[in-house]
Amino acid sequence: IRGGDNVLDMCSGRGNFRVKSSIENHEDCAYHGIEINPSAVIISKIKSLLLGNKFTVEKQDILQMDSLENKYDKVFSEPPYGAMFEGKVSSAYTDELSKYIPKGLTKKADFLYMILPMLHQKCGGKTVVLATHGTLFRMGREAAIRENLIKSGKVEAIITLPQMLLSYTSIPLVAWVFSDNNSSVRVVDASELGQEVGRKSIALSADDIKRIMEALKQDGDISKSVSMEELAKNEYVLMPKRYLNTIKIENGVKLIDLMKKQG
Repeated sequence: IRGGDNVLDMCSGRGNFRVKSSIENHEDCAYHGIEINPSAVIISKIKSLLLGNKFTVEKQDILQMDSLENKYDKVFSEPPYGAMFEGKVSSAYTDELSKYIPKGLTKKADFLYMILPMLHQKCGGKTVVLATHGTLFRMGREAAIRENLIKSGKVEAIITLPQMLLSYTSIPLVAWVFSDNNSSVRVVDASELGQEVGRKSIALSADDIKRIMEALKQDGDISKSVSMEELAKNEYVLMPKRYLNTIKIENGVKLIDLMKKQG
């Protein structure tokens, strides 16, 4: 986050991200949150008041926002994990969504919740969305969505995070980083970083965060810039370990060949 940035936090919960960011970052940044839970909205407003009205928040369903006119320099979202979709989204999204989601919306809402924040990003901005690992490798229509996002140059980086990084879930998470005009995708495997804090929590140290930031800039043992050609050969699967695996197997036999012999 840079000075003067206009920052949007979608599915903002109780405002923890905005509180931390507004305290640690530039005073001239503007922070706005969108949250559907009325109790969480009230808690966020109280936090903002205690901090001298450092940010704003509104009660709104992100699926039903009626306009894409307001654009932001930075967008962050931690949507519900594994949500199922039944219903309709705002007509304001229809044309943009059709560029990435072929043949209409799927019942699995992961990509819907990932793409909507990206649509509120300014040209030249950046969006970060937390999601489950399934978004990186599920096939069928979700593979087609990944292909569309990658070919359109929207996917800048994929960062797999340590399990139990968040205290309220043990689900392994990944950070999707969206921006414009990307000709390759940077994959970062940060899943083994961090230290145990208590029995059921992992925390990233300042050195861990520095290592991730450096990995986003250059290839290394946990990072690689993957070309469009290599992504296509791998059916647009985005699991970092697939591209970082350096183990060489001599005289190996493909699993499919073994299965044919057994059959």
